[in-house]
Amino acid sequence: PDGAGFAGFRVMAPDLKTDWFAAVGASYFRSSGPYNQYGLSARGIAIDTAMSHPEEFPRFSHYWIEGGSGTRAPLTIYALLDGPSLTGAYRMSLERLTDARDVHRVVMEIESVLFARKDIARLGVAPFSSMFWYGEASRIQSADWRPEIHDSDGLSVLTGSGERIWRPINNSPKVITSAFIDKDVQGFGLLQRDRDFVHYLDDGVFYERTRRFGSSPSTSGARVRCTSWRFQRMMKPSTISLPIGRRQNLSRVARTAAIVTG
Repeated sequence: PDGAGFAGFRVMAPDLKTDWFAAVGASYFRSSGPYNQYGLSARGIAIDTAMSHPEEFPRFSHYWIEGGSGTRAPLTIYALLDGPSLTGAYRMSLERLTDARDVHRVVMEIESVLFARKDIARLGVAPFSSMFWYGEASRIQSADWRPEIHDSDGLSVLTGSGERIWRPINNSPKVITSAFIDKDVQGFGLLQRDRDFVHYLDDGVFYERTRRFGSSPSTSGARVRCTSWRFQRMMKPSTISLPIGRRQNLSRVARTAAIVTG
């Protein structure tokens, strides 16, 4: 209802002890990983990221949720995207798969139809945002006692020819852009490859468990540019709200990987 103050919603596991999908405001959404741990977030669209003028953040203004018939049927979410430069409709089919070891995997199939309201200089499709404070190679930058603090440690790209590209993340004092141009990109995403607890020593957040997120475009024959941006931002505890663990006073690097038309 109008004025209720809700930014999004959560989809709970059958035991109601945790959620495995969350729509968290604007066009942000995310799913949990194999051990019910969140990490990076995805967005419906990215408009004018790392430009000389402010970035635009359209929002999902309306949701419609359709439950499947049966215990393993996909959940379908319909969303209306609205912003000054663009509007559109999304259909998300979500399925949470659990194996015999009680390890979970969330598979999402997302379709969208977009309508531009005006010219857009930089349009990013299937964008992700994550956090990187420091890693094993940049420990000197931090005064924190933990050896590493990050939700993702690199951008992974699988090119149309089958080549695998790995771009490590670092915490740069300025905006840095990395771009990989290819045809028929098979997939890309932000990964947390380091899964050793000893490398983080955080028994509250458990960064070694954070979610990996990858996208496999369904288009073929398209020439695309897979681009990542790194931004350094100092956040105060009052300006950041994160659901798990002790995440305060972090220097956050919002790194977005997107297939950009052009």
